[in-house]
Formats: sequence, C-alpha cells, structure tokens
Amino acid sequence: MNNGIYESRMEIQQLKERNAFLEEANVKLHFELSQFNLEVLKEKVQRYEKVLKFYANENSYVTDMGSFKIEATVMIDKGNRAKEALEALKNR
Repeated sequence: MNNGIYESRMEIQQLKERNAFLEEANVKLHFELSQFNLEVLKEKVQRYEKVLKFYANENSYVTDMGSFKIEATVMIDKGNRAKEALEALKNR
C-alpha cells in the first residue's frame, strides 16, 4: 500500500515539474511572438513613412524646370507606391 502512495506522489511531483516547464515555455513563446509582431509593425511603419514622405515632398509636385515643363513625379507614379504599400498590408 505504501508503495502505491509513493508512486502516486512521484507522479504528482513529475506532473508539477512538467507543468512548471510548460508554463515557462509558454511565457517565452508569448514573448518571442510579441517581439516578432513588433518587428512586423516596425517594417510596416517604415514602409508607410517612406510612401508618405514621397507624397509630402514638394519636389514630387514640380512641373517646371526653368523653361521646361515636366510631368510631376506624383503624376508619373500614379499612386503606385501607395498601392504597393497597401498591397503589402493585405499580404501580411
């Protein structure tokens, strides 16, 4: 009878140790996932910042170069940079 109780206590101890290990692994996994998500968000912010700077740059709207008339860079782009950034957002 004592042998059965001893074995049960050993099983309980093993389960407690396994549970502690799994809890620690879970915390680490959540941390790694949040770090990954943070990197993804940083990449998105950088992409959008680049696109916004392009459209915010006054030189992108220049149509005169002295006596030459040129098509504004934003007109040539036709929103492609913004479309690419939005498409990348959909694909993530």
